Amino acid sequence: MNWRALFKPSAKISILALLIIGVVVGVVGYFALRNPLMILIKIINLR
Repeated sequence: MNWRALFKPSAKISILALLIIGVVVGVVGYFALRNPLMILIKIINLR
């Protein structure tokens, strides 16, 4: 792998990387927050 090519300052690549990271973090955070809430609601409904 050519590390110099990866670290070359490129606006398009950096913006795309930020967008991809943002989408991944958003999706992971959404599922991480939603699943425990759904589990809690199911536990409360069982009682």
